[in-house]
Amino acid sequence: MRELKILKGISEKILHSALKRKKRIELKKGYRSCGSINLSIANMCINADNESLSAYEEKLAECENK
Repeated sequence: MRELKILKGISEKILHSALKRKKRIELKKGYRSCGSINLSIANMCINADNESLSAYEEKLAECENK
């Protein structure tokens, strides 16, 4: 009886460890796939920021020339 409880405990620990490993792998894949999406969004935002800065600098130069 005691051996059965020990084996059951070991089985549960192995299963728990395997499930944690599987979850970690799935999270890693998810983060990698989101990484490319986040990079695309960041690139769009930096382009918009650069365009905004250029427009601001042009307006500022116009004001300085008056």
